[in-house]
Amino acid sequence: MKKIIPLTLLLAATLTFLIACTPHQAPKQIEGLALYDGQATHVIHFLNTMCQDAILLESNGRFALVDGAEPDTTPCGQEIYTRDGHARYIVDYILRVTNGTGKLDFVIVTHDHVDHLGGLNQILADPRISTNRIYAQRQPVVREHFARFLDVTSERGFPVISDGLEHKTIALGDMQVTLLNTLHPELGNQGSMMQLIEVNGFRTLLMADVAGNPDRAAEVNSFLCAEKPFLDVVKAGHHGLRGDMPLSFLENVAPMGIVVYTNHKQWVNEEVWKNVAKHSEVQYITSVFGGVAVVFDGDEVKAFAINEFPYTKEGFYGRYPVTLD
Repeated sequence: MKKIIPLTLLLAATLTFLIACTPHQAPKQIEGLALYDGQATHVIHFLNTMCQDAILLESNGRFALVDGAEPDTTPCGQEIYTRDGHARYIVDYILRVTNGTGKLDFVIVTHDHVDHLGGLNQILADPRISTNRIYAQRQPVVREHFARFLDVTSERGFPVISDGLEHKTIALGDMQVTLLNTLHPELGNQGSMMQLIEVNGFRTLLMADVAGNPDRAAEVNSFLCAEKPFLDVVKAGHHGLRGDMPLSFLENVAPMGIVVYTNHKQWVNEEVWKNVAKHSEVQYITSVFGGVAVVFDGDEVKAFAINEFPYTKEGFYGRYPVTLD
């Protein structure tokens, strides 16, 4: 005698099979931010390198790199990272965005700390990556990783320019990149080199590790102009850690649109976040969105989630959602 399967059970089994066999669909947005589709002309890519800086500039098919995070050791001693580290990820990202050429018009080294310079030693040693020139401050004391940087650039034949940097303007496609705060590398974080980027009528300030004391505000304003013009995008100084971006700085610099923190969500200081919120329109943290791409096409600045999490335990290319605890 044949068994009769109730229709409800049959429908339930069919639905379960369809759900199980349906490929996982990538999210269309992360925390309200749409995913970046790679279709833009003028972009600043804030890569997801945790508490370190690696920022790729793009304009009209030309590219430049600001800093290179840490090398492929365990950055910051955090077990959350895979053994692949950040340098390999940055190289791969550059190759994908440049359609395999790996060609950078120039590289900027903001200062000689390992979380900005260390990964460049590995990135620039990779034969798939090339650059026409590198801008870096002359260091009063040459530490081990900066000495390695000089060795790598010499071996690859990449010229390092250290003279005449203050207020020097460099063209990248339609972008104009002006170097600021270049004269006092002996000050460490406070002497790190900032960049003012202008494209399509918009202004971006990359603050490197300048924490934001009043002297640095005066430096920025003296160059921009006394009227404190609007800054469309700001890369927060020193990752938004405790004591960074104080009110004494924020009250003396231009009001801000988008503020990007290159950091882990849990490490951005709450007081910093609240202070910046009083002087900006919106804030993004790279670790939340797998990196942030800011696009300067059209009549307004738009931010997108890059959605790449290279440090997750699940693998070299994690995708949202991931656990960052």
